[in-house]
Amino acid sequence: LLVQAKCDSCTVCRDGSPVSFPDIIPMKDGILAGQTCANLDVLVGSLFPDPSSTDCQSLQRFGSLCGCTTPENSCSLCSDGSSVTRPDNNLSFLSIGELSSSSGLSLTCGLLEAYLKSNEMNTETEALCLISQTFMSDYCGCNNDKTSEEDSPPAQQPCSLCPDGGNIVFDDKQLNLDGLPFQTCGELQHAVNILISDDSEQCPILQQGFGSFCGCSLPEDHTPCTLCRDGSPVRLPNNKLEFAKEEFGGLTPTCEIFASAVMAFDANSEQCSDAQLKVPFVDVRQLRIIVNSAPLDEKDKKAFLDVRLDYGPAREALGSQYLFTCREAWDMQYQVSDRSGLCRTGRTHSYNCGCGGGKKVYFDAYTHTRRVILAWVPRFTAFFSVLGSVLIIRDVLSSSTKRSRVYHRLLFGMSCIDILVSIAAAFSTAPAPVDDAWFGAIGTDTTCKIQGFFMQLTVGGMVYNLCLSIYYVLVIVYSWQERKIRRYQWWMHGISLSAAISFAAAGIPDYRANGTTCHHFVWPNWRPIVFSVIVPNLFVISLSTVMILWVYIHVWRQTRKSSRWRFPGSGPGRSTGQGTSNGTSNGTHRGTARRSGNSLQQQVLWQAILYLVAYYLTW
Repeated sequence: LLVQAKCDSCTVCRDGSPVSFPDIIPMKDGILAGQTCANLDVLVGSLFPDPSSTDCQSLQRFGSLCGCTTPENSCSLCSDGSSVTRPDNNLSFLSIGELSSSSGLSLTCGLLEAYLKSNEMNTETEALCLISQTFMSDYCGCNNDKTSEEDSPPAQQPCSLCPDGGNIVFDDKQLNLDGLPFQTCGELQHAVNILISDDSEQCPILQQGFGSFCGCSLPEDHTPCTLCRDGSPVRLPNNKLEFAKEEFGGLTPTCEIFASAVMAFDANSEQCSDAQLKVPFVDVRQLRIIVNSAPLDEKDKKAFLDVRLDYGPAREALGSQYLFTCREAWDMQYQVSDRSGLCRTGRTHSYNCGCGGGKKVYFDAYTHTRRVILAWVPRFTAFFSVLGSVLIIRDVLSSSTKRSRVYHRLLFGMSCIDILVSIAAAFSTAPAPVDDAWFGAIGTDTTCKIQGFFMQLTVGGMVYNLCLSIYYVLVIVYSWQERKIRRYQWWMHGISLSAAISFAAAGIPDYRANGTTCHHFVWPNWRPIVFSVIVPNLFVISLSTVMILWVYIHVWRQTRKSSRWRFPGSGPGRSTGQGTSNGTSNGTHRGTARRSGNSLQQQVLWQAILYLVAYYLTW
């Protein structure tokens, strides 16, 4: 019967096992003071017959003092897992649920350590663990192998919440911080005086975080920062700001506390601007789609409000690894200029929160109609590009003379590459992975990379254009004959095709959907698109421009020389009249030659301009 009663009543250890340290006296005050662990194990069954009672569970929270098995994920007051060397140091000024109310206990470092070790980690104990390790470990003797239990803390200048050393004004002001073992500013000030020295790293954090909130005065020449840009008070003072935990030593501040903390910044400082940007919950409004302000239905609200956004620009905006929610992102937009890059980035990623039917936004296509147009434009342009290239190939193949000329062979090669690139572009967003949320995406990562490969073949077309420019220089400037150019034509084809295949293959790891097709994606790694697209493009465009200008300058010089030619008359003059007539005839011939030269010069100029403009617009 006694055994059955013991099993149905309270025990020191939660699992009902006997205590490992029977002779230890865990409680030095309260109704159980002076009792050994063995005696407690017997007495608690009579004192607390219900094992689910609050008193029994409160006692079991200190079971590690008697050697009870501790949970695997429990916390240690000393972050390195060692035991405190000052277990009797008083912590009675703390308010931690059972620790401040169970049987009149006076909390000490030893009891706090036992409490943390005896309980599984949850939201409440995790916050308390972080606070204890941050602010109480030195006071309780962690990381100090030479300190004995009898040693007292070294004498030091205590920290004050007010940077000037003055007293706080609002002693009874409630803090309302989860996990903080202090309920009011007065309790916090008292604890800070005991636990923190004025030269510690934690002191300035506490002063900035809670000084103004608790009524510390600011310097007279200081213009304080306000959390709301218009200087108005926050409308939701008790909302929690999860992303600010790092800045508050692991605590989750409220909007009111955060607003008081930023008063330490100057109103015109960069820190003030950053703080104003980071706070989303100052004025929660109805969630709406970002462009047309059409409200989401209740089902979509519940589905997207708590979605956490995991992309680089958002993390850069908040300056931490915190993944904030769609609700916070939406509210943060009221602190951002609609012309800023951050606003454009937010709109681009708004599909994560259900905007635009959950599809990615690109080129300001926020409506279904715009996305359809953007998806089909590449298909129409690709059709005409293929049609033009097919006509060029047909024209070259239809004539044996053209098939043998280097110029037309270069056009043939360039047109073949253009057809491959245009066909790849005609697929538009279809090859993009269906999970990427691009409009019209039905493909996979493999189909996306295949499209990117053929799109990158466009480098070969650029090199073929450069070869055509070189061809013009060789024929017009250097007067090379066709048979001489043929010796080098295969080099032109080889370099063009090698460049196309090499650049296309090198970019395979980096091809991603970027809006209209799969190709190099700028963010977060911009190097591939710079070295695979921009640099080759600029190189080829620059050389082609130089080549065409070279041709024009050569024709211009030849025209100037030809304009100086004098054409003789039809015969010697037999009279003064004839001489006059003959002189007039010579002048007419010179004028005709000059006009003919100018006409040729203008034709070459316009041909050069049209060639370069077409090239610039295409690439």
